Amino acid sequence: MRVGIFTYHFSDNYGALMQAYALRDFIGSMGHDAFFVPYHPSYVEEGGKLKLGKPLSKDNAKILYLKLVDFKERIFGNKVMKEGFKLFRSEKLGITTPGISVISELNSIIGTCDILVTGSDQVWRPSDHFGLDPTYYLGFPFSVSARRVSYAPSFGTDTLIPSVRDSVSKLLDDIDYISVRETSGKDIVGSLTGKVPVVVPDPTFLADNFDGILEEYPGTTNDAYVF
Repeated sequence: MRVGIFTYHFSDNYGALMQAYALRDFIGSMGHDAFFVPYHPSYVEEGGKLKLGKPLSKDNAKILYLKLVDFKERIFGNKVMKEGFKLFRSEKLGITTPGISVISELNSIIGTCDILVTGSDQVWRPSDHFGLDPTYYLGFPFSVSARRVSYAPSFGTDTLIPSVRDSVSKLLDDIDYISVRETSGKDIVGSLTGKVPVVVPDPTFLADNFDGILEEYPGTTNDAYVF
């Protein structure tokens, strides 16, 4: 079956890329054609669009902060490291096309999937400045025939703010199989839907080995290194 994965595969972050690699590798080991749906919303790391109706709001302050951090990283950041992340995404995650931030443009890609998976990482955490992103709950403004599954997503919090609880409850009802990464997530899902999701390990614990990405590093021949 063709399996489309929604996660933070685009982050220049070791943990994000390792969990993405492990989840795709594990699904692929079961004989499925797994790939990352190229959803890359700008609000996650670049801040997104400023809210013109609230020029002095806390939301705009957070957006400006993220924009400044992103600008600083692009101009003064470790370019060798960034190229390493880019190469890893290309060679190990199979990502060679630019990300898509417009939901409607994902329709044709999602239409080819038999199963959609969201997770792991904190994909269910409401953003302080953006709010709730239905896409990471596999909620779309168009009909979807694929089965919807969550694997080890995290809310990133023990409790949800009241303003998003109703929306999250409706989105969770449309997911066919729910698992979460923490017991706190199990409690949140249970309180909102009455369902009892399975608590599962991070996908990095599912991988039999990481031979596909391990390479010999010259520094490890030095006796000064323990690990």
